[in-house]
Amino acid sequence: MLQGKENRLANAHVARFALPKDYMGFKIKYHPDFENILGCVASQHFGLVGDGQALFYETTAIPERFQDECTELLHSDVNQEKNLDSVDNKSKDLKPHGVHQCKKEQPGLLTAVSNFRAKDCMFDFDWLRTYQSSVSSENYGLQIMFAIGCGDGSVQLGRFDPKKRGKTMDVLRVYSRHKKEISTVACWGQLLASGSWDGKCFVHNVMRQDAIAILHVSTGVVNRVIWNTNCPKSNNAIPNLLTASGDGSVMLWDLRLRASPRFDKGVGEKSSLSTTPQQTIKVLGGEVLSLASSPVRDFEIVTGCVDGAIRIFDIRKLQTYKNGEEVKSGWSVPVDLVHVHDMGVRDLAFQTTATKTPLLLTASYDMTVALLDLQKRDPLLGHFEHHSEFVYGVSWCHSHDSRFASCGWDEMLAIVDFK
Repeated sequence: MLQGKENRLANAHVARFALPKDYMGFKIKYHPDFENILGCVASQHFGLVGDGQALFYETTAIPERFQDECTELLHSDVNQEKNLDSVDNKSKDLKPHGVHQCKKEQPGLLTAVSNFRAKDCMFDFDWLRTYQSSVSSENYGLQIMFAIGCGDGSVQLGRFDPKKRGKTMDVLRVYSRHKKEISTVACWGQLLASGSWDGKCFVHNVMRQDAIAILHVSTGVVNRVIWNTNCPKSNNAIPNLLTASGDGSVMLWDLRLRASPRFDKGVGEKSSLSTTPQQTIKVLGGEVLSLASSPVRDFEIVTGCVDGAIRIFDIRKLQTYKNGEEVKSGWSVPVDLVHVHDMGVRDLAFQTTATKTPLLLTASYDMTVALLDLQKRDPLLGHFEHHSEFVYGVSWCHSHDSRFASCGWDEMLAIVDFK
């Protein structure tokens, strides 16, 4: 590990905020256009029973470097009694083997903007980059829109006004096509894709109620769906869709052929518009939990699996292991493999502010967040240990190349700055 990088991580600061009591964080994301808006979905009792909450914050009060004094994190309505957990400001020694405890836990300030409580758990959400009220004819002005995947098999499309703090979000539309709980959602333009434990992926246009495509992905869970907008093969109107499943497969679906008048019309359950993936990657690492596409390298995708390793694939030239290797026969060969965690890799996030060498964050069940530079011979730069339970979500701040947020099952939301 480079000495400069090591010192950079060792001097990191973390701001830790308590989520509502008994709520575990499942997904966290900075808004891609509004750098001061941060969203998090959390569920009760590890997502097994109980309800879920979508929590939205404004982070403009967080200074360039976190201040020394502790502050409260207030939630509106029923959560106002929940304050920031006590924080130990004592410095911690640098962990060996590139593992870093943030030396100072100095919180910044988050302001609750809006929240929403559902009767079932919430497992994922994504920002919809449509800000004017395109779903309704009424003029609501500037509205931030998003989609939430729930445990009852529904995807809820909502919005809130960031200027009206404390007001609950408005639910615009509910899609209830899945038979089991939603595990992942992804938005691009007016397109909304959702994956579920029922093994299917539905694609909706948020202007309409009916699904415009139904993809039969797997017999098990669909853990992740993403829009691969960086691939040159993608059409400007409809990018390729990538899915990662519990059976160890990653599939690329080309929806360009559906760019016809029929594509904007609803389809029935039996008249799927796209049933065959363009490419299938068989990942030799067990269940694929997370997936990301490189923002600078065309055709390159990264997977995170239950074995704690990340694998990089070039979808232009996929190869399989030779038949002589009996254990690996038929599985796809990655162009690189990095052993990052001791347990499964739950989330991946590429840096969005860098243009040449974006860093990669990985969140894991081993309760750490790892930082990697995939263009180095030794890509693993180190780990952050600021959670005490499974880390489920991680997201880069789009205006600071050294700041990220994470959430986990320790009922904590954290903002880390390693500048």
